[in-house]
Amino acid sequence: MKQLNDFYNQYPIQKTLRFKLEPVGKTEQFVERAQILENDERRAAEYLKVKEYIDRYHRQFIENALSKPLLKIESHGKQDSIEDFADCYNNDNGDKRSENLEKIQDKLRSQIVKGFSQLPAFARITKKE
Repeated sequence: MKQLNDFYNQYPIQKTLRFKLEPVGKTEQFVERAQILENDERRAAEYLKVKEYIDRYHRQFIENALSKPLLKIESHGKQDSIEDFADCYNNDNGDKRSENLEKIQDKLRSQIVKGFSQLPAFARITKKE
């Protein structure tokens, strides 16, 4: 029996506290009169429907944007093409390799952003319409 007693009081007891919001005073009447809970439930259901449309629009925008060439393949004396990135990635072994890769990546990212922002749909993508 002494062996079982060695297992008692080894760890602190963890208890889960459950909190409940209960309206106080005239709050319950206000919530019922303003139909706050019903409106929130309706809004949540409508959000799921609208989210499908928004996702479909974003997917179409991304497909259209990526169907056009956004990046330069060959460089013209600058480090701003995929070819430069591949050369740096495959050939550079020095301490400056990661620094050079970062610079080229930043330039490539800016080309992608520029390509996206030139699309006519880009201006509408963040607006509520």
